[in-house]
Amino acid sequence: MNDRAAASHCAGFEPLQLLSSFALPSTDRFSTLRCRHPLDHPMLNNPYLVALGIPLLLLLCGAVAKKLARRDDWRRSDFFLGLELALADIGAGLVYLYDLQRMNMNHALDTATLGIKIGTTATFLVIAFGGLLWVLSIHQDWEQHAASAKGLIWLGVVSNAVGIILFAVFVLFVKGV
Repeated sequence: MNDRAAASHCAGFEPLQLLSSFALPSTDRFSTLRCRHPLDHPMLNNPYLVALGIPLLLLLCGAVAKKLARRDDWRRSDFFLGLELALADIGAGLVYLYDLQRMNMNHALDTATLGIKIGTTATFLVIAFGGLLWVLSIHQDWEQHAASAKGLIWLGVVSNAVGIILFAVFVLFVKGV
């Protein structure tokens, strides 16, 4: 296998040489060549980063989307995304229930594990719905006072934190990473 064939073998992935002590003896110098997938990064395998980093990134993307859709200057309300996050958490839980049903049809899980996962997901959905109602009540109480410091804390911090915490709970404890 020449260098060009080895490069096409990896199809754009960064090649890694395995340590010679772990490689099987071979006459071909490319037999120890392994391709590394771009998503195979230690940072992306950290469950805390996934559970907290992704909602924060989506929070910022949602704020930019609100501003772009309105075609106006930035407002504080662009960053009040607790409602959207709470609804996304409920949506994630419902999609996961569908995935569990498919796993049941394929006999991928035993009955006891499936029952625990369904119970955990149902409990999460009840808690997420309660969180959504709480975020709605926060918005109802503080929307008129959004310019005040207390309004900013309730709408910009507490409301968003509820959505982010619900997402972290879903990723870490319900679905797992």
